[in-house]
Amino acid sequence: FLSEAVLDFDETNDRSLDSAVKAADALGDAKIDEARDVLVEALAKKYPAAAQKVRLAVTIALGKYNDGASRTALTNVLKQLMADYETANGEFLKAKDKSKEQRGAAARQQDIAIQAAAALNALAEMRSAEAIPVLIEAAYSLPLFDQVRRALVASGPSAIPALTKVMKGEDQAINAVVKAKKIDPWCGDKNELPADKCKPTSIRAYNAALILGDMRDPNTIGDLLAGLKTEGVPIAFAGGMPNGPTQHSAYFSSLRKIGAAQGADQIRAIWMDTKASPDMRTQAAATYAFVARDTTGLKELGDIAQDNGADEGLRTEAGAAFSRLARSE
Repeated sequence: FLSEAVLDFDETNDRSLDSAVKAADALGDAKIDEARDVLVEALAKKYPAAAQKVRLAVTIALGKYNDGASRTALTNVLKQLMADYETANGEFLKAKDKSKEQRGAAARQQDIAIQAAAALNALAEMRSAEAIPVLIEAAYSLPLFDQVRRALVASGPSAIPALTKVMKGEDQAINAVVKAKKIDPWCGDKNELPADKCKPTSIRAYNAALILGDMRDPNTIGDLLAGLKTEGVPIAFAGGMPNGPTQHSAYFSSLRKIGAAQGADQIRAIWMDTKASPDMRTQAAATYAFVARDTTGLKELGDIAQDNGADEGLRTEAGAAFSRLARSE
């Protein structure tokens, strides 16, 4: 009965759809191979718009299992959802503003994102290293970065080498993904610019660096510090103007999370450098108290905080760092 309810529902009948949802939940709780196989079969089905809640229930139910068959099914459906989202996004960009076609494409994007979020959450619960490649791709293919972060962190330390390669630009597959999606380089709000007018972004390094910080692995500090020496590039553009921080923001954020002493001298040198940009100096000052192990630089921080001619953001962070270090003295 449960398998029939999930696999052979009537999309025009609300009671049939509700029965399918309840059956999927029961199959997830069963935790037996036969029930899992039904869910795997159900997840591979094509679902009309009216039956998306059934697909969602099947995805959530399959996430209660943690074996090769369920992981493969969820990984495959996530790949398909990424492709579907890209198609809908292309339709949205091509449609006239505020047209019926554009609203329809936006609605499809929203539905796809809901389904993809369920698949990501299910993979996160499985804590599987096998899903790492598709999860990293999802970080640049879906508007679900928080769910991707959670899933990759749950995957464990085995994700760190892959994320480090992405951050350093050494993962050719991800390089190709961001280029194909025209998020790096950015080629106009509707992908309308010719190649010679496109602008580089730092979204690839930014996303990977943030997740590495979530891992809190001191072995990544060297690469994060090296990233601070690269030229700052915005993570995105809108209307031809920078939209968001540079990749340095993610490097500093991760260094604060890890909180190791390595690199304290380099970070101190940045906020003390009067030729550095106010943004870099401000972020370095905000990070310094989390990595310093003594009061070196305390006087200089106090001087900046009291300098009425200094950048206001820099003064604020220098004062906060001064207070933290002074209390630890």
